[in-house]
Amino acid sequence: MTNDTNFLTGIVVDKKTADKINNSARLLAKRSFYLEHYKSLFLEHLRDEYNQLHMNFPNVEIIPEARIKGQQSYSDKVDKVLGESPSKDIYDIFGNRYIIVSVNGSKSEKDIIPILYQIRDFLAYSFSDKHVIPSRIKDYVEHPKHSTYQSLHITRTHDVPDTNRSFQSETQLRSYFMHSNAHSGFASHANSYKERIPGVTPLPNSLEYVFDENGFCIEVKEKPFERAFEDFFGIPYDPKYSLSYREK
Repeated sequence: MTNDTNFLTGIVVDKKTADKINNSARLLAKRSFYLEHYKSLFLEHLRDEYNQLHMNFPNVEIIPEARIKGQQSYSDKVDKVLGESPSKDIYDIFGNRYIIVSVNGSKSEKDIIPILYQIRDFLAYSFSDKHVIPSRIKDYVEHPKHSTYQSLHITRTHDVPDTNRSFQSETQLRSYFMHSNAHSGFASHANSYKERIPGVTPLPNSLEYVFDENGFCIEVKEKPFERAFEDFFGIPYDPKYSLSYREK
C-alpha cells in the first residue's frame, strides 16, 4: 500500500488514511469559510427568492424556513460522509425549505403536489446566477424513503458577484402534511439520524423571515436562541440546555 504524509501532522500514514484526514480538514474549513464569506449573500438570496415566489405563485400559501448547519451537526456529518467515501463533499451548510400549505385555498395533496414540482422547476431553472446540480435533484415525493419521508430536494450553486467563486445551498419543498410527518410523524421516529432529542440532537442556527404588510419579505435574520429551541424541539425552552446548544 502506498504511504503518504499527512499535511497536518507530518506523520507518514497509508494513502487512504491520509486522504480521509486531509478531506476532513477541508470539509471542516469549508463551513467556517462559508460563514465568513457567504452568509450575508445567503440571507439576501433567501429574501429575494421568497419574494419571487410570492409574486409568481400568488395563490399559493407558502411557509419558508431556513437554517445554517450548526457546528456540532456539521462535524457529525463530516464523520458520516467520510465514512462512506473519503472524496465526498457536503452541500447543505446552507439550507432552506418551502412548505406549501394550500393552493387556491385548497389543502388537498392532489392540488399541492403538482405545485411542488412547478416551484421546484422554477427555482432550478429561472435564475442565471444559480445553477442546479443535476445529480442532487432528489424526488422523495414520488419515491418516498422507507421511513415514509417525502420531499423534493434540489442543490444549487450561487455565483458570487464580481468573482469567479460560488457557494452551494440545498432547498426542500414539501406539503404541510409531508412536513408534519417528517417533523413529528412516523418519518421522524423511523429516522434516528433526524431525531430531535433535547440534550442529544444538535440545534441548527435557525433563521427567521420578516414580512411587510403586503406579505413580502424585507429581511432574513438569525432567530433568537430560545425561540429557535422551542421551534426545533417543540417544547418550552429550558436554560439548562444553553451551554450545550449555543454554537458559533
